[in-house]
Amino acid sequence: MMDALHSATLEAAQVSAIRALEVLECVQVLLHSVEEDGDPRSSHRLCSGAHEIVELAHSHIQDVSEALSKVVEAVEAEARDGRSTLS
Repeated sequence: MMDALHSATLEAAQVSAIRALEVLECVQVLLHSVEEDGDPRSSHRLCSGAHEIVELAHSHIQDVSEALSKVVEAVEAEARDGRSTLS
């Protein structure tokens, strides 16, 4: 049962990591647009949008961190109890 929990938790972490990377790619595009744009108002809008997107990426990264913490805690508990860990 623990192996299934590990697998599901790791899969959720992987999905969140992929989402964070996708979101950060959007930030990269926005920041490139800021470099090319000479209009301060437009640049401000783009930077504000990039900031909001970074907050979304941060949320996904926190999900990854929480999922990995759960796996680490479970593996450490199994090791203490003498049970097998991830296969």
